[in-house]
Amino acid sequence: MTGRLCSGEWAGVALSLLPDGMACYPSSRSTHRGNPIVSDESTTDKPGDESVPELPPPAERSMELPAVIIGERGDEEQRPRVRLLPGRVPKSVVLFPAYAAVGLAGLLATHFSLEYGEWHPAMTLLGWGLLCCWYWVYGVGHSYRRWLMKYFSLLMSTITAGGLIAFSAMRSRSMLVPGDEGMVLRSTVPTLFIVNALTISSLIAVFVHVFYLGRGYRQKQLHDTNEAD
Repeated sequence: MTGRLCSGEWAGVALSLLPDGMACYPSSRSTHRGNPIVSDESTTDKPGDESVPELPPPAERSMELPAVIIGERGDEEQRPRVRLLPGRVPKSVVLFPAYAAVGLAGLLATHFSLEYGEWHPAMTLLGWGLLCCWYWVYGVGHSYRRWLMKYFSLLMSTITAGGLIAFSAMRSRSMLVPGDEGMVLRSTVPTLFIVNALTISSLIAVFVHVFYLGRGYRQKQLHDTNEAD
């Protein structure tokens, strides 16, 4: 069909006959048969094809975050942590001097037994050593709040200390003792007076701890585990 113009040629002829300024140029869709002639402007003017707004500069798009200071903590964490411990003072303040007094009393009593031969040295050390052990049991019961252990050891400490004080008091005064020529009068022994004084003072210290210094609670500040301890 060489004598017939195609639809595209007819469209070109029609556009050439229009006045200047009213001509619209066919788009790619106008070249197909049966499609209307639509300009490029009409194809781009679709719903949803708005122009994309320009992005602000990077300085304006950045978000400012709060400053983070390494090594500092909040007010709640900066408060010192404390721990409640039993007793107005540490038990070592009372019990360590009591241990020392009992140990010194035991050494002086052993010296008396070696000098005069009226007591056996091993039994003498055992007696004052047992008193020291009961004081230690009392301290353990107080620290771990084992009231049965605490008061039972206090009872046994009182009985043991009372027996040692009584024996020392009897042997400290002048009395008849066996000698090479029969019974001889022995003078008083000042060493046993010192032994009695040390034993009584240790027992008094323990009772002061029971009725006053060991009662109540005290606060102990805890160090940060990251820094020390």
